[in-house]
Amino acid sequence: MQKENFIILNHQDSFADILTTTVYGKILERLSSKKCVFENISPKREMIENLFNETSLKFDYLSTYHIESIKKKAVILNNKNKLSRTLRKKNFHNKNYIIDIKKINLKDLEFFTDETKKLFTYKNINFIVNFDILESIINSNSIGIYIDKKDKNNINCEFLTKAILRLNKYIKQPRIFIFCSEEIKPCLDLAINCSIITLADKKEEFYFLVKCKYKIILNLKNSYSPSLLAMLLNKKDYRINIIQKENNSLLIF
Repeated sequence: MQKENFIILNHQDSFADILTTTVYGKILERLSSKKCVFENISPKREMIENLFNETSLKFDYLSTYHIESIKKKAVILNNKNKLSRTLRKKNFHNKNYIIDIKKINLKDLEFFTDETKKLFTYKNINFIVNFDILESIINSNSIGIYIDKKDKNNINCEFLTKAILRLNKYIKQPRIFIFCSEEIKPCLDLAINCSIITLADKKEEFYFLVKCKYKIILNLKNSYSPSLLAMLLNKKDYRINIIQKENNSLLIF
């Protein structure tokens, strides 16, 4: 196995970072002849499989020993746009790659094909407990907003209100669902009525976010990538999504 070329997903501790590295790993695996692998660390292996075990994702693992020997000569693809450049070159050479990226790049959306989408689509929803919430989302013009607890000190409520008001112009009787933890609630100073949903199960929370017909995607370190992936998994031509840009302006999809 050591002679093969691998795409190694650098282990992450947060839900957002696991999603991001896995998305890019599967895109690179599809574009190259390399195998996408996780390091076989038991607690993190359990967390990854718990998030994705109802999807079409296949998991390959290498021992820590093999990973460490590969890392010595591997190319690290990180947030400094090296990964985007690699995707566009389509020339991966005879190298191993380590993906250590925290945020999906908007210009890489062209590589998120229907084939990639199918890998992240849940086939089994036995994990869902709160069917009343799911029913409310499906049966309304639902707007989904995800805010990670690590981003609680960086929420721009003025932008969030502006984005919601903009969607109000396009959508009849919208219902707004903000998915966040308890510690986020005191930070939300919104004049607009919203349903604030706090769920312990990240898989259920992400599934509900995907099912929301419209999204507002905040440019926050830990909230951005899950929101963008949720948009991609449920993007249809007639649906409108708002993304916060670096200068707090609106980018409408």
